[in-house]
Amino acid sequence: MKRPATKPVTVLCALVVLTAGAAAQVKQAEGGTAPAETKTASVFAPTFGATLFANYMYSVKGTDGKYFTRFDLDRVYLTMKTPLADDWKFQATTDIYRNASATSYYNGLDVRLKFAFVDYTPITSLSVKFGMIPGPWNGLVETYWKFRGVASTASDKYGLIATADLGLSACYALPEKYGDVTVYMLNGPGYAAPEANRFKDYVVRATVYPFPNSSELKGLMVSGLGYFGANGTTAVLEKNRIGGFVGYNSPLVTVGSEYLVAKNAPTNPDTIVTGNELSVFCELKSPFAGAASPFSLIGRFDVNEPNVHKGGDVTRFYVVGFVWKATDKVWWSIDHQECLTEAATQKSTDGSMVNADVRWFLHAILNF
Repeated sequence: MKRPATKPVTVLCALVVLTAGAAAQVKQAEGGTAPAETKTASVFAPTFGATLFANYMYSVKGTDGKYFTRFDLDRVYLTMKTPLADDWKFQATTDIYRNASATSYYNGLDVRLKFAFVDYTPITSLSVKFGMIPGPWNGLVETYWKFRGVASTASDKYGLIATADLGLSACYALPEKYGDVTVYMLNGPGYAAPEANRFKDYVVRATVYPFPNSSELKGLMVSGLGYFGANGTTAVLEKNRIGGFVGYNSPLVTVGSEYLVAKNAPTNPDTIVTGNELSVFCELKSPFAGAASPFSLIGRFDVNEPNVHKGGDVTRFYVVGFVWKATDKVWWSIDHQECLTEAATQKSTDGSMVNADVRWFLHAILNF
C-alpha cells in the first residue's frame, strides 16, 4: 500500500500558518506589535550550563565478569542558551559520551551535538522549535524520574523513542496550567544518525494536569502519545508507538509509570512485530527536617518485551538506591542494579552469553 506523502506535510504547514496567524491576532488584541513591524533585537546574552554523570561500578556478575570495577564518565552535557530577538531564542547542547561502538577506531570519550534549535514564542502559550530538537517523550518522563545519571528512562534504554531528532515541533500550553498539546514532524532516526529514507515521523502528545490549583494534587500529571513513522526505501515499513504516562509528585513522594506499545515492520510491510515496555518508579523523600532532609530512597522496575508473539525475549531491569542531595547541584547515589533476560542474550567480555548482569554503583550527578 502506498503511503500518502503530502497530506501530513500539508496539515503540518497549515497548522504552523494558522498558529502564526492566531498569534499575530492575539498580540494585536493585547496591544502587541503587528507582524509587519520590525522588532528590535534583544541583546546577545548567552548563558552556559553543564550536567555531568560519573560513577564507580562494581560488577557482582554479568557482562563484565565477577568482581570487575571501573570508574567512568557516563555523560557530560554542555549547554549554551541565548536570546536572538524578541520572541526568539537559541539553544545548543553538546553530548560527551563513551564511544562503545564495536566498529569504532576509538573507544574513549567522544563529543557530538545533542540539541541545536531556535525557539519562537509569538505568544506565551505557543512555542515553535526548529532544528535538532528534544524528543517527544524522554524529557516528559524525566520531569518525574530525575535520575538519568543513575539509569536512563525505559523508552531511551530500550531504543523505542529517540531523545532528540532533527525536525519541527509546536507546543500549545493550555490555559490555567492544565497542560499542553504538542505536535512534531521528525526525521526519525534520532540525533545520532542522518535521515536514511524519504519518510518523516509524525507525533502528537497531549499532557494534562487535572488539578493545577489543588495543593495536594497539583503534582498529578497524565500524558498520552501517538507516534507514527516509517522506514524503508521503496516499501513502507511501519514504525509506530502508542503510549501513556502517569506521574505524581509531592514533598514526600514521587511516583511514575510509563507504558509503550511498539509496532515495527523490520523487512516486510505485512510482517508486523509488536512489542511493549512498562516502567514503574518511585522516590521516597525524607520526612525529616534539618540534616536528614536531603536523603531519599529510589526504586524502579522495567519490563521490556520486543516481540510479544515470540516468547523468551523478556528483559527485566531493577534499580534500588539511596540518594543524598548534598546541594541543589550535587547529588550522590549508592544503588544496586540488575538486568535479567529470559534467555542468555547478554554477551560478556570473555565471549560467553549470560542472562544476569548484577552491579553496584556509586553515582554522582552534577548540574552547574
